[in-house]
Amino acid sequence: MRFSSDLFSTTVACLLFLKSTVLAKPCVVFDTNFNLYAFGVQGKNDWKLGTQAAWAQGSSITVPSQINRPPFDGINTQCFLAQFQNAIYIINADNANPTNVHIYDPMNDQWSVQPTDVSVGVKPESSGIVLDHDTNVFFAMSEGMLYELRMDELRVGVPVPRRWEPVRRPEFNTQNYTPLMGLARNHIHFLNVPGNAAGQANIFIVHFAIFQAEVQAFPAKNGNTFPAQPGQTTSIFEPSETFAAQTHFAFIPDDNSATYVINAIDNSTTSLPAPPGAKPAYYAASTSALVQLAPDGQLTYLPFTASTSSIATDATKWSPIINPQWSPEVAISSISSGLPGSSSAFAPATATGARSATQTSTNNDLPCNNINSGVWVVFVALIAAVSALI
Repeated sequence: MRFSSDLFSTTVACLLFLKSTVLAKPCVVFDTNFNLYAFGVQGKNDWKLGTQAAWAQGSSITVPSQINRPPFDGINTQCFLAQFQNAIYIINADNANPTNVHIYDPMNDQWSVQPTDVSVGVKPESSGIVLDHDTNVFFAMSEGMLYELRMDELRVGVPVPRRWEPVRRPEFNTQNYTPLMGLARNHIHFLNVPGNAAGQANIFIVHFAIFQAEVQAFPAKNGNTFPAQPGQTTSIFEPSETFAAQTHFAFIPDDNSATYVINAIDNSTTSLPAPPGAKPAYYAASTSALVQLAPDGQLTYLPFTASTSSIATDATKWSPIINPQWSPEVAISSISSGLPGSSSAFAPATATGARSATQTSTNNDLPCNNINSGVWVVFVALIAAVSALI
């Protein structure tokens, strides 16, 4: 097969275009006023979607790309709200500099970078991490050791690195353990620990820097307790003007089979409706809603009513957050339908998520069009290889 220089350039551009989307690891997070943000969607889109009252009206603002914005290509990107500082901390959003903490200041619409010193052995790119609410300290479980990173009152990064420090080794089995951590009541809950049953967690008490000696059970208030399997967690903020520490956190299994809310006051589990989709997604919570950011960039939410001791919802399913700027450009799962000869190849979506036949002719500007079938055989193999590395 002969490649002209133009075809070679087109193929390389297409590969880079898909690679940037495939490797993108976005996140979803709130600021202190509970405006919703989605960062790094498809690698390049940052959106502010307002408070919960605006989600049904379809209002979103593009957050301007500025110096110090991360590329959102890390393998373990995580976003956190430092509520007292009204700062958004982002861990492992730059694959080239995985130990940096990026900081977004919502009040001034500015990005900054805080370098960190990981010489003690912590690996943020492969760690389970939580940000403690009251102390503003990151805790990371990395290769069987618990570490901490003190952020103090930081709203803007400084050149001097902050040092990760070892705290202690847990007393539970961490062999082959992929850390799954949920924060509530200034306690870190370790889920899916080897040997634990469904509805059980090991606990680290932040203010005393000790592990609870016994495994804690969280029996179900309704339905089932949470399963012992991989998933995602997010802390639910308290409906209080005093910025009280969270008392609940949500756990969503990676298969999205249900939503479980763990109450750290009475040690119980409440089941809520399952989120949409069947693939692992990204989650955040305010005082009254759980939000899902799907891998393709679509946003949905589950409203709820919470108090210190309980949580409930009248909703029977998650609802879409209307975002007129959202349109899924490329997904690995759609490559087969986007081969030459398919009229849907890389067609942008309409506002309802359906592909528009009237838009197909506008796709000639995308770098992956006009590549013949012979090149696609090689190209799809390359994409498969890229996806296998994720």
